[in-house]
Amino acid sequence: MRPVFKKLRASRRRSRAPRTVRTASRRSADRMKLVLDISRLMAVTDLVTLLTRIEEAAASFLDAERARVLLHDPARGDLWTSRAAGGGEVRVPCDSSLAGEVFRTGQVREVPDVAAASASLDEGSPARSVLCAPLRDLDQQAIGVVEVAGKKTGSFTPEDRVSIELLAEHAALAIQRFRLLLAATRGSELRKEMELAQRVQAALIPASPPRLPGIDALGWTQAASVTGGDCYDLWKLPDGRLAACVADASGHGLAAALVISQVRSVLRALSEIRADPEWLLARVNARLAEDLDDGRFVTAFLAVIASDGGVQWSSAGQGPVFLRTAAGVPFQAVPAPAVPLGVSSDLITDVAQPVRLDPGGMLVVMTDGLFEAPDAAGEFFGAARVSGLLESMGEVPAAEVVRRLRDAVRAWQGRDDPVDDQTILVVRRQA
Repeated sequence: MRPVFKKLRASRRRSRAPRTVRTASRRSADRMKLVLDISRLMAVTDLVTLLTRIEEAAASFLDAERARVLLHDPARGDLWTSRAAGGGEVRVPCDSSLAGEVFRTGQVREVPDVAAASASLDEGSPARSVLCAPLRDLDQQAIGVVEVAGKKTGSFTPEDRVSIELLAEHAALAIQRFRLLLAATRGSELRKEMELAQRVQAALIPASPPRLPGIDALGWTQAASVTGGDCYDLWKLPDGRLAACVADASGHGLAAALVISQVRSVLRALSEIRADPEWLLARVNARLAEDLDDGRFVTAFLAVIASDGGVQWSSAGQGPVFLRTAAGVPFQAVPAPAVPLGVSSDLITDVAQPVRLDPGGMLVVMTDGLFEAPDAAGEFFGAARVSGLLESMGEVPAAEVVRRLRDAVRAWQGRDDPVDDQTILVVRRQA
């Protein structure tokens, strides 16, 4: 069938869909576009451009007349922006303004009648309403606020409040990244900022893995320097399933840590829309292909696990993946079906077939910092040793699998500090 006829037929099918379904679909598409657009802020290295893009995205997505970002000035104790009408600087007190209240309380606020509340954005005519959300870094410290004014179609909705919180989360991460890079280029406080980046990266690791009945899941990571380019993540999806991710940015240190922060943030946000590992990795790949410098890439494994052991998965260059479908069954070393993220604009991949973990079944994913850990003679630990070690463990919990792998590699390399970042993720179906 010709593509044009396919499009026509698809259009007719959409036109017959219930209005509520089409509306929900548009909202999901709009939200996905917002997440992808805001994720591009990670590549911006100029503050004026960064704030401009945040404001444009906020006004566009919430169908508002205008928006502005106000950043906190710790030295003066107020909020400021240099993007006022006429190019002058505007300062807003933290103790007597809508923005100040949102900054202090950390709560989203709406003022329906801006003229009466004296809370307009100082640009043009008074807006009909203002929606304001806090900007918080990954340590949950307030760094400013984002204001959106003048909903074109009437009043802001509860969904708008959710949307501005999502936008504020990604915008704050981009601002924090900008500040880290700025401090690094200045050099005088590099160590202090690297330690801050380490805390930021530590905040990406789940404090305690989410619980899913019948599933034992655990991860571990160790950076090769103050900050690393590895991460793992475990989180619950809206449908109750468990998402599990391992990602490794080329290189290590501050630049790799910031790229990994972007990958993790976008994966989590888009998984609220569609929990399909191949689709999610393709979306992240499209963004990284635009943003990363030549020669930079990210390997990533992503799985969605149900309590009955059903696993949908895909892997972009992160492999081999060690899979045992049930107790007593030998492990298989499964190659990654896709190339690393950021290598090409379209994700080059084969379809990864879903698997089922019966009782005792296990999935083990590691980054190359373990496979390529060298001994004193320069020999790598290797995938064959990993496979043999897994086979020798028998039926042990995920925590014990992680401990034995970690200890074996440390003994092999003869040191606690690795040459490259090391990460392990284990997902086990309980008996």
